[in-house]
Amino acid sequence: MGEDLRPAAAQQTRQSVAGALTPFPQGECFGARTALWAGALGELLAVLPLLLSPLRSAREVPR
Repeated sequence: MGEDLRPAAAQQTRQSVAGALTPFPQGECFGARTALWAGALGELLAVLPLLLSPLRSAREVPR
């Protein structure tokens, strides 16, 4: 109940910054269309761990 969420929030912030800085070099090197396709593919691949995990069939939230 008194779980500290600060480490998770810090990791999410680092990932957001990295994700925000990545498209610029991609767009400059490979073009905007390729960068957009790479981003779309990345978003689709981000869902795979959840789809393949046992959480998908869980009836209750694990504690």
